Amino acid sequence: MGIDLYKIQPSEPYLCEEAVEFFCKNIKKIFKYEPQIDIVSYNGIFQNKYVVVEGHHRLFACHRRGIVEIPLKPRQIKREEIPLIKKRVKITQQKGIRTIRDLEGHLLPDFVCAILKS
Repeated sequence: MGIDLYKIQPSEPYLCEEAVEFFCKNIKKIFKYEPQIDIVSYNGIFQNKYVVVEGHHRLFACHRRGIVEIPLKPRQIKREEIPLIKKRVKITQQKGIRTIRDLEGHLLPDFVCAILKS
């Protein structure tokens, strides 16, 4: 048993199309890439959901490929992480992003991702 993909709150408002395509093509290895997908939980803070800290592109690839149950165990959020994660969640929710599915209209072309990374 795993986590329902659509109960995971993203904490990034945009994804790079090229990375999503890569993971869609390599879906069988999706849970073996480093760093591991990092999902946190903390009752009461994130409205009964989990929050993805690392692995947005891989989880979005799961959405695209129809994988709904994610074989991961969330970790408890560390106290010092709460302010930053809450801020990131607030930003994504202000853009209307509450599940991985909502990132569908927030994919950036490769050249934009390259500019943002530099």
